[in-house]
Amino acid sequence: MLNKYVVRPNMGPGVGVDSNNFLDVRKHRHGQDQGTFRLDRIFSGGDIVYGRYSASKERGFMPQNLPGFGAFHDNMSQHVIVAWNHIISSTAVNTASFAVSRLAMHRSSENNESNDIVSELGIEGVGFGGKGAYGAPWFAVQGYSGFGDSFAATPAKEWDGLYEGRDTISWQRGRHGLKFGVSYRHYIWPMWGFFQNRGFYHVSSPAMKVRPRSRCTCRTENRLAATTLPVRRCGSPWSVRLNSPPLV
Repeated sequence: MLNKYVVRPNMGPGVGVDSNNFLDVRKHRHGQDQGTFRLDRIFSGGDIVYGRYSASKERGFMPQNLPGFGAFHDNMSQHVIVAWNHIISSTAVNTASFAVSRLAMHRSSENNESNDIVSELGIEGVGFGGKGAYGAPWFAVQGYSGFGDSFAATPAKEWDGLYEGRDTISWQRGRHGLKFGVSYRHYIWPMWGFFQNRGFYHVSSPAMKVRPRSRCTCRTENRLAATTLPVRRCGSPWSVRLNSPPLV
């Protein structure tokens, strides 16, 4: 894990020999597009029918955590409305409308769909969610910056939808005005997301201790090494088999 996926220091030592030694120069990218289309039609009797469609899309990259574990976002909102204004008389107007509003949001990490790091490390009991939820566990090592893929809603997708129909009548009577009608709304929020599906590991004492075992295996009591090294089968006197660390 450390050799393959965690970056090397690119600066001199800071306060200590192993602190303040990396400068993150990744760029935060953000792009946005939006547009609106509207069509109006006026009839001879004074009735008006119009429709409008608006859309806004944003996409980008957030350089969170260490390099290799950033997050992508891809969001899009859409709004559609169709309305009809009908002239009943010189003092009354009927307005009927139907509107749809939809917001789709998608958040993923750099390793989703590509790097199954959980299986590569030989960790069992976590890593569910299929290819779309590939990635690394989150490692919190005491005294150091954490590394791995974010455990909060990565990946996650949601689609908010609001549907509304409305019909109103406005009536002017002398100095008095009356307005009444009906409205119906239906809201849906389908979503899926994965929280801590790859595991969350807290290492409080990363000092190395190795204890030999009988036959051709040995066991390490270093929790950081046991977490970040892959499982190796016992096939030679030099083979090492590491047990998965406890999940905190």
